Amino acid sequence: MGKAERGEESVQWSKAAPSDGAVGYEETEQALRGLGSQRPEFRPTLGGELRCLRAITKVIIADMCRQVGAAA
Repeated sequence: MGKAERGEESVQWSKAAPSDGAVGYEETEQALRGLGSQRPEFRPTLGGELRCLRAITKVIIADMCRQVGAAA
C-alpha cells in the first residue's frame, strides 16, 4: 500500500470513527444504566466506568481523528 492509499484510508477512518464511537457509547451507557437499576450496589462503579468511556470516546478518539486528518 502506497503513501497516498494509506492517507486516503486514514481520512476515511477519521471520518467514520467519531460516529462509531458515539454509537458504542450510547449502547454501553444504556446497558450499564440497566445494570445499575437492577443492582444498585454497582452504581458507583458503573458511574466511574461511564466517565472513563466518555473520556475515551469524546476526547481521546476525537483528538486522534483530528491528528490523523491533519496528517493526511
